[in-house]
Amino acid sequence: AGIPVVVASDSLVNYELGVKSTFLDGRAQIDAGTFYIDWNNIQLNATNTQGITYNANGGKAVSKGVEFAGTYSPLHGMQLGLNYAYTDAHLKSVIPDASYLVTGVQLPNVPKQSVSVTVGYEWQPLQDWTARVNGGYRYVGKQYLSILESPSGSSTPTVEASGYSVIDLNAFVRRDHVTLKTYVRNLTNNDAVTAGSSQGPVITNSMTGNRQLLATYLQPRTIGIGVDYAF
Repeated sequence: AGIPVVVASDSLVNYELGVKSTFLDGRAQIDAGTFYIDWNNIQLNATNTQGITYNANGGKAVSKGVEFAGTYSPLHGMQLGLNYAYTDAHLKSVIPDASYLVTGVQLPNVPKQSVSVTVGYEWQPLQDWTARVNGGYRYVGKQYLSILESPSGSSTPTVEASGYSVIDLNAFVRRDHVTLKTYVRNLTNNDAVTAGSSQGPVITNSMTGNRQLLATYLQPRTIGIGVDYAF
């Protein structure tokens, strides 16, 4: 049936160009770069003319983009941070038996854009005491949960998860060996889908009516306190 007995390994060729710099008397730092990844012999599911699905070296893909990370301290004890990433990752070509896979569309579980902003401030409220508060905001763009397929009677539908935002807060006070800390994760209680199946976040068994969760969601709003002691 022309089905390969073995599947060869895939290969990646990665090109990167970047810069790292510290300036303003050490108060500012940046780490920026651009990349291009050539991905060959990707192992994909293929289907022959007899309707037999098999694993094969099915195509080529490219991943390219930019990444940036920077910090800045505008005053003593305060630090601001910014991270940004843009990634264009898509199939370039596929073998005939995998032609149902759409080329030129973002690969699954790879958001095109993501960004995070952080702020922290540390000071001494009392002698021998150190306090710090931190806040962070991050955004993750929309992403497919599986490879996009051409519409047909036998194609598997693809779910596109929406982009989402998260706010996290934390603080601590420390003296000698003792640290008292508290945190709030996912302050706004966002319930976004972060990963899952091509069949959707939830499927229902047509025979039994039982529902099965196939998605991973953000951890709901979580508030915590703790005490650390360093020996």
